[in-house]
Amino acid sequence: MPPGLRAGVAQWQSASLPSWPRGFDSLHPLHLRCDVSLCVSDQPGARLSGLRSRSGCEGHAGRRRDGRTERNARVARSSYRPGRDEVRGHDRLPERQETGGHEHDHDHEHEEDAIELSPAVQVEDLGAWKRKLRIEVSAEKVKGQYDKSLRRFAREAQIPGFRKGHVPRQRLLKQFGKVLTEELRLTLVSKAIEEALDANKFTAVSDAKITPVGWEPPPAGEEDAAKAREAQEAEALKAIAVDPEAPLSFEVEIEIKPIFDLPEYKGLKLTRRVRPVTDEDVDDIITSARRSGADYAEVEDGRAEVGDRLTVSARVEVEGETAWQADGAIAHLTDSILIGLPVSARCESVEGTAVGEERTIDVTIPANFEKEDVRGKEGRLVLKLDELKRAVLGPLDDEAAKGLGYEDIAALRANVREQLVRRADAQAREALETEAADQIVKAAGFDVPGGMLVNMAAGQAMRRVVHLARMGFGTDDISGHMDEIRDEALAESDIWLKRYLVLEKIAEAEGIEVSDGELEEEIRRYARSTRRTPVAARNQLEREDRIDSLRNAIRDAKVLNFLVEHADIRDASGEHGGSPEGGGA
Repeated sequence: MPPGLRAGVAQWQSASLPSWPRGFDSLHPLHLRCDVSLCVSDQPGARLSGLRSRSGCEGHAGRRRDGRTERNARVARSSYRPGRDEVRGHDRLPERQETGGHEHDHDHEHEEDAIELSPAVQVEDLGAWKRKLRIEVSAEKVKGQYDKSLRRFAREAQIPGFRKGHVPRQRLLKQFGKVLTEELRLTLVSKAIEEALDANKFTAVSDAKITPVGWEPPPAGEEDAAKAREAQEAEALKAIAVDPEAPLSFEVEIEIKPIFDLPEYKGLKLTRRVRPVTDEDVDDIITSARRSGADYAEVEDGRAEVGDRLTVSARVEVEGETAWQADGAIAHLTDSILIGLPVSARCESVEGTAVGEERTIDVTIPANFEKEDVRGKEGRLVLKLDELKRAVLGPLDDEAAKGLGYEDIAALRANVREQLVRRADAQAREALETEAADQIVKAAGFDVPGGMLVNMAAGQAMRRVVHLARMGFGTDDISGHMDEIRDEALAESDIWLKRYLVLEKIAEAEGIEVSDGELEEEIRRYARSTRRTPVAARNQLEREDRIDSLRNAIRDAKVLNFLVEHADIRDASGEHGGSPEGGGA
């Protein structure tokens, strides 16, 4: 991989990614496809008002479930996709109803909480954390669920000529029998999967593949793989026989969270390595700060360098058409990219340009480009350097320090060094945490489920490609190294997932939890960093479904702190470190 592209990857790794995933749900989102409000009938004027298919029903609104149970319920619900031919509905959920003096999420009475199916389950280990479950629900349970669903249909059905709740059974079955059968299949399959997973203490990490017992998929058509798979899933579900008077049997293939024993995690032997802060480091920071308030003078015979201010004539071309053009545009060349134009170009593609020289640079049009129809496309930045200016920096003395708000040069240097020392200490602390987690992962010796790993790696690789494109790397630069990018994303995802699973298990073993106060403090910190009010910040996190991920991030930080505080730490020099805090001077 070329040095420039490698630098872009390194910057992305350090600036855009945590050292390990901070929330399981954010790594492998379970797409919920459930709770379809039904409004189905072949007869004019007939409908089911407020009736909703419920799978994995929790019963009373106040009943709480642990993380594994809730995740299994989501997988069970998300894995069932009734065909549109069987159920024609819409996605709007019924309004909350007042029941017994309190709000209730479901449209059933308390005495009709979801019945426990207690299915018979046979488990087959398919390797690599895949399991096949053969599930059978007894005829008695099937009949009980059928009767419950029928009573609910009878309450909600509205047919011209009959009062609501007083439709004769035979008329109800004639009019809504097909919907009732699909409702029964949905409820029994999803609830049985949830109970089977919980009974075996499995935590699902993928959607379930549901088929009748011994089912063989029909030959695939010519459609693409995704459509073929979806069609096969629909056919498999249709083939699961549902009879109110007979048992219900089917098979499920699913990936589960790894089951492993924790190795000893207290007293880990760690080495603290603190990067020394040099005078050159201090000078670089001061120079960068001085440039921001300096006067710039024209450079007639020089070439563009990092820190220069460029006046350019530029245009952006996409598919042979000019998408943007400007003369006299001002841009700044940083140590990574050229900023100030609607598209970004990497530093090395601009550095060294002489006044009057024109360069053409491959770019990817960013998501915030003014013309929506070209966003995300590949294009070219044609740039001519009209004028070059460089910061005029006088001697670094007491007067220069006063211009930056310090009494003298000694005070300025001392302050910058102190900040760099704190940064070095923070980096050393993070390295200790990473070393601790990696030692435990290695000792635990488990593999990550393949589907879980592939899904995360694909997302990480895509984010990396987008980041490189925004830095100015062209399509050819990136596409020529896609295999390497994918391989690195796969290896890194494997490490991050293992770290996450280990930290989660240690938190359970040590009873490390996150209080509401800690969560609110983190939300306030996030609000300050994004210049929002705490209420607005919380609303955003809730809309993006990131509250649980934030809580997990806090928990992971507490676990890492626990590991370091209980570790045997030595400095890289060989001296015993004692306290995990250190100095970088």
